[in-house]
Amino acid sequence: MPNSGVTQSIESLVGPCSEVISIAGFLSSDSHDKLQHAIVESENAWDGLSDQEKQVIEGECSLSDLRECLEKTWDNPTLSTYLLKEHESSMNALYAANPKNKRQTKKPYLPDPEILPGEVIALQKELDGARLNCWKSDSASSLFVRTPRNADYNTLNAVRPSNTQTQVLNGERSAVLTISVYSKVPWGPSYVNRICQQAYLSWQTLRDIYDALPCIFKAGTPSTESHLGVQPGCAICIEGVLYSDSPPFAE
Repeated sequence: MPNSGVTQSIESLVGPCSEVISIAGFLSSDSHDKLQHAIVESENAWDGLSDQEKQVIEGECSLSDLRECLEKTWDNPTLSTYLLKEHESSMNALYAANPKNKRQTKKPYLPDPEILPGEVIALQKELDGARLNCWKSDSASSLFVRTPRNADYNTLNAVRPSNTQTQVLNGERSAVLTISVYSKVPWGPSYVNRICQQAYLSWQTLRDIYDALPCIFKAGTPSTESHLGVQPGCAICIEGVLYSDSPPFAE
């Protein structure tokens, strides 16, 4: 596994600033109009099909057979255990390329192919015969692989329903902005540590960003701020430019 120095080096690889992008111009570009127009046309074409034609298209595009096969394989303890051990074996092969970072762990038990169950051999043949392949991991991949942690969990528990036709009629458009906050580490002035990385929608206000970003200067309570005569509002300095949502800060 990579040590803290290697991790800090990877986090510190921040490229040069890109050109300034106008969010309003991006949302009002012709590409969005063409995309939304194409979506509306496809929906109208779908509504014009008969029920039999819709069933034929849904059958061709359905992934129910793949989902059924995946669930059946994963629910089988023998097959799922084999897949997990194959993954561990691949990871151990990557770690073996970097013996300095290799930890002394118990060697996993991997049976010989001759004593594998028939269903496992059949599964491996299906995997080998699949046309869909992914990129092969080389020795440098071990620098970006770490063991799972308890903090690794998916925070998205539901998908927001949307209606593309309603959004086009109402003229609602929004862009997703990714904001990353870095801080210099005390032991290395040339290294930075990423404190947080969050995604926002373009219609959110500066106050929403201020409330979500971690900052030690927000420790004061509203009663303390009013007692000191501080006006409500917020200001954020980004690359030497001060952005504010309150006139006192702008002055």
